[in-house]
Amino acid sequence: MFQDGPPPEVINLAMNGRSSKSFRDEGLWAPALALKPDFILIQFGHNDEPGKGPDRETHPSTTYRANMIRYVEEVRVAGATPVLVTSIVRRNFDADGKIKRDHLVPYVEEVRKIALEKKVFLIDLYAMTLAQAGALPASERESFNAITKDGKTDTTHLGPRGAARNRRH
Repeated sequence: MFQDGPPPEVINLAMNGRSSKSFRDEGLWAPALALKPDFILIQFGHNDEPGKGPDRETHPSTTYRANMIRYVEEVRVAGATPVLVTSIVRRNFDADGKIKRDHLVPYVEEVRKIALEKKVFLIDLYAMTLAQAGALPASERESFNAITKDGKTDTTHLGPRGAARNRRH
């Protein structure tokens, strides 16, 4: 697979529940830059949405956009290549079996715009998982979801079956 040497080392410094604002505010961003990596994948959105509280919330076209551009610029200054990654789709379906549009979509659209404007690589997980979820038969949709500690369905995160399916793609 890797013809010119060993496979790349991947270091995951992501922290669940963080937004583009709180990740930096909590001091979690500086260690990523300090590693002097070749590439940094940047993905925020779900925890930037309204209802997450003032420590995490951002507005898609203002504070979120500014945060994402700042991440991109700082990665470049550090000598690495930024890669923007959209959030995955929430698997909430309407009565007709279509994915419901939610508060996440403007964040996804903003990341796509920034990637074009700043000439940044983009991994559009939203588009990929939207197509995947839309193609699922109704009888299989639930099996892709995570289950919370209290036994409730979590349509934001993937359960074992959904995660395994996405590792193959």
